Amino acid sequence: MKTPTKAIIVFLGALLAAAPAVSEEGKLYWAYDLYMKRSALDGSDAEVLLEPTRFGRAASMAFDDATGKVYWLDLSPGHEGFSSLRRADQNGSNEEILALIAYYATNMALDSTNGKIYVPAIKSTFIERFNLDGTGRETVVRVTGATDVELDVAGGKMYWVDPAILTGRNGALFRANLDGTGQETLLVIDRDASLIALDLPNGKIYWHNPTTTEFNRANLDGSVPETLFSESGSVLQFRIDPVGGKIYWTNFDSAQVVRANVDGTAREVVLSFPGVAAQTCGPSLQATEGLDLDFANGKLRVGVNTLASSAHHSIWQANLDGSGLEVLLPFPNPAVCKMRGVALDENAGKMYWTESFGRILRANFDGTNPESILSGLDFYAGDVVVDPRSGKFYWVTGQTILRADADGSNLEVLVDRITLPTMVLPGGITLDLVNDKLYWADSFAVNPDTGVNSGVLLRSNLDGTEIETIAPAGIFRPASVAVDPGAGMLYWGHNNSR
Repeated sequence: MKTPTKAIIVFLGALLAAAPAVSEEGKLYWAYDLYMKRSALDGSDAEVLLEPTRFGRAASMAFDDATGKVYWLDLSPGHEGFSSLRRADQNGSNEEILALIAYYATNMALDSTNGKIYVPAIKSTFIERFNLDGTGRETVVRVTGATDVELDVAGGKMYWVDPAILTGRNGALFRANLDGTGQETLLVIDRDASLIALDLPNGKIYWHNPTTTEFNRANLDGSVPETLFSESGSVLQFRIDPVGGKIYWTNFDSAQVVRANVDGTAREVVLSFPGVAAQTCGPSLQATEGLDLDFANGKLRVGVNTLASSAHHSIWQANLDGSGLEVLLPFPNPAVCKMRGVALDENAGKMYWTESFGRILRANFDGTNPESILSGLDFYAGDVVVDPRSGKFYWVTGQTILRADADGSNLEVLVDRITLPTMVLPGGITLDLVNDKLYWADSFAVNPDTGVNSGVLLRSNLDGTEIETIAPAGIFRPASVAVDPGAGMLYWGHNNSR
């Protein structure tokens, strides 16, 4: 039985999101977007129980076979509000955050010989470098706004492109020594050129212009510039195969890896990711971004990102011709995706929650052993509540209230528009286990006393029969409800004021 204090906490939670849950030992549990948290009833001692193992955009990556690590830039502000530089074993284990990136950066370059990582800051005035463990952070060279950097480690040179130099209408290609000294301008180019790649065996530097959609190249000293071909779609990264005479690039719009001869002929799609959505939290478009070529082992690696409201990424590997596709770093924790309602089963030691992509999941109270109980539900799965006596859980999805056994079996529709034609937007369900009643709020249902769609409270038997409308005077847009059977009190919260 909930005490009045707990009931107030429950309905106040609706002002922020779906209602939280309170355990008998005095812990408050709540779900918010990608996180499941708990705290003391006064909000202190908050801890994260469930969170993504990884989220954001794998916009640039590099594999270091000497150390068996993969390095990448994660562009979403998922850690203390910042993007981050990360690494993991090449099988995806032992993921680490090496450094937080407060500025916007989409590309990086790895110098495994000297143990360094270079990161250009697009909207800042420097290129930074780090040791491979994230220490030794330093500014290598001052720039106007570099968007990409590439390294000639054997030649001791770094190259970068700056799309905002001189008058602001032109950009340029630059190079310097690896320590930033000896800076020189190689070639003034269109200001929107933002990506570069090196073909060191043939002495060439390539760049892509997103405005004209053209691939271009010149000698490493900037001489003899030439336009090669155009490519529709958003190219977010490209690499050169100097032996095969190929250009590989990621097409963000079509979620593909494409290659062609350096003159644009023999264009072919190497990889396409239209069906990857099945491995994400829910329906989502895909995009390919980061790209790395490993010629020693004949492999390409690509970052695949979902374009859901909260992006997730994975890293895949294939042969250079696209065969032998395998996932290296799978999509994040499948239990974590737009979490909403949460409920506790004290007897079983389980917490249940819904998420916006049509699933109901459960885990231990500490967040361990998450498992999907039901999937393929309405996109708007919302509040959930548990009857610990029967082990059944109840939830709202769309314009329907349902229940099922603890393992997801024996699913029943209790209330819908057929049994209750006046139902509009149900939510905030709760149980009165003393009187075996189910309560819920409907924010836009018509109040029978006023004839206005200002919302009402409703209750029924636990099986959905004998529905009653409760319309206290002055009720407006109720979004959650809680019951204190011992005191005979009913509480509700609302999302709007008049």
